[in-house]
Amino acid sequence: MKGTEDTRETNRYIALDIHKEYVLAGGQIAGQDWVMAPRRISIVKFREWATANLYAGDAVVLETTTNVWDIYDSVAPLPPARWDSAIGMVPVNVVLEASE
Repeated sequence: MKGTEDTRETNRYIALDIHKEYVLAGGQIAGQDWVMAPRRISIVKFREWATANLYAGDAVVLETTTNVWDIYDSVAPLPPARWDSAIGMVPVNVVLEASE
């Protein structure tokens, strides 16, 4: 998938698959090497996890869901350089497949 954005500043691609009671998160670098193995984070603990694990230079992909804006409000003030909302992008699918 080619875009027009300059991704040279992107260090990691973090996918967040958001469910009602938990978030499934995982991350890869551009070469598709895992830098964050898929993990399940309780919604209650998500803000604490995001503060500790998301960094400037991360590109974060949110799967669109009914509570996406609650999650966005939790992480928007944090340092990641870009926020993308998408359905079916490869990082999200990889995280979903890893959880099955």
